[in-house]
Amino acid sequence: MAKVELNKTVKNYKKESEQALKDIANQKADLIKFIKNHTAGKDKLTESQFSKQVNGDIMSIDGSFTGILKMLTEAE
Repeated sequence: MAKVELNKTVKNYKKESEQALKDIANQKADLIKFIKNHTAGKDKLTESQFSKQVNGDIMSIDGSFTGILKMLTEAE
């Protein structure tokens, strides 16, 4: 019985972490697209605004990674 519960728990953690990694991949893709558009002159942002946006997006991605790691290290 315990083995079945453990397998279920592991499966759930795997599912959650895989979804989170997909979300991070989407965040990264959006950031790359944003950077390419800016460097191609397709926006009206100043360099300061651009840097602030990129740094915020990077911090968000970092937070997502940290969340996954925390979830997995605190798993019982």
